[in-house]
Amino acid sequence: MSEETIRQEGPFKFINRTRYNGEDLASLFNLTREWLKRELNDPNAEPRRNKYQPTVEVFDINDFNPGNVFTTRGEWNEETRRTVHVLRPTYISGPGYAASTSWKLGIVPPHRLYANEVEMLTAATENLAPPELSKQVAVMFRDLFPDSDLDYDSSKRRNAWIDAEALKIRVRIRPERENPASSGDRKLRVARTRVANNVARLAYDVGDVRHRMQAIDHLSRGMQGDFVKAQLSPTFSHEEIAELLDKVRDLTARIEAYKEELMA
Repeated sequence: MSEETIRQEGPFKFINRTRYNGEDLASLFNLTREWLKRELNDPNAEPRRNKYQPTVEVFDINDFNPGNVFTTRGEWNEETRRTVHVLRPTYISGPGYAASTSWKLGIVPPHRLYANEVEMLTAATENLAPPELSKQVAVMFRDLFPDSDLDYDSSKRRNAWIDAEALKIRVRIRPERENPASSGDRKLRVARTRVANNVARLAYDVGDVRHRMQAIDHLSRGMQGDFVKAQLSPTFSHEEIAELLDKVRDLTARIEAYKEELMA
């Protein structure tokens, strides 16, 4: 099995599994970093969508194969002052609200870039993706950076600059993929990332159960005198609840330890 080609851009890594030129994709990624560095004097901006997510370390770029690349959309036309229906492509798939440090991004393969065979044959001689793909890839990367610190005018200025600069970068199409579409290493990494994410969720949920059990234990302890005064014999004992709480505490501790081990 050949080693993967990993492209390093500052603190970020790119694993490009598509036929698109990885250098061009990295240039589109860097547009946002360039703008933030120049306008906000912030060269260390971290892509993470929001403050509750981990900082991204690896971008895993793969093929994206939606049912329909081209869809008809209603758009407002300033000249006619009416809504017109136009055919627009969706070339990319972002990571959603990913909860890991490795984000999987998608771009449609080259043979699906065009709405018909005539357009495809016309573009085949260039070995270049259409400008719209550059713009969508740049927007995808741009949207991975939190913009909560930007006011409306700054956000609008940033978007306009990135859109304009992206159109100057035509993404080259390679004859083959930069990395294999699938590999044993990648499958293992993806599987372990999924497990780590689910264990983190499990740790949170079990921790919530522990807090609830502590409240139940406290309530049960206080009820013992009330049962005596009311001359009642409950079908459960406080000892049973206390024993259950101890088990939940032990389970919580073991899951938390395993979570830390997976994230190390």
